Amino acid sequence: MRTIDFLPGDRFAAHLERRRVPFRVLVLLVLTVFLETGVLALSLEVKHEEAKAELLEAPNPQEVAAGEELERIYAEMSEYATRLDPLTQHLRLPTAGRFLAGLASVLGRYVQLEEFDWDLQVGRKGQKVDFAELHVEVTALVRGDETLLALPHELQEHGGFVWAETVKSELVPDQPDTMRTVVQLVGEVLMPGMKEPKVREEYRP
Repeated sequence: MRTIDFLPGDRFAAHLERRRVPFRVLVLLVLTVFLETGVLALSLEVKHEEAKAELLEAPNPQEVAAGEELERIYAEMSEYATRLDPLTQHLRLPTAGRFLAGLASVLGRYVQLEEFDWDLQVGRKGQKVDFAELHVEVTALVRGDETLLALPHELQEHGGFVWAETVKSELVPDQPDTMRTVVQLVGEVLMPGMKEPKVREEYRP
């Protein structure tokens, strides 16, 4: 028999309690170490994932360079488009192009061209094009009465215009035989949506 078997009941309970306390402390220590290890592992994993996410979100040098190159190309294209818009508009008006091509020969030796201007005028009724007109204005120095009177007709015939008129003439100072003359011409233009070219009533022959 052991000595403890002869102890009173309260002494025996106290003995059992003393043996139980170190065991509880040991269990708590083991649990604490386990939890701290888990928390540390979780923290390391979170930091690792954050580092991966930052690496993925970081700009790629090649992509940045490609984007800058595209922006540069777009800026150049926009600049060229601005320059080509007037040319595109002019190419849509072959009447003006043909008119300019042989204008020097039509004017002759007694006419000096000072200014040439043209404008496209389009009238619409709703979505339908009602008329399309090419308006040309020629300013020239003209010598001789016969040349002055014949100039509107010569320009009209040369450009195939439906209407021509001298709208202004004035004597050039220090050149008694020379007039500064402004001739206006109107031609038909065929626009998309029109079956045939058409000008307003006041310009029709």
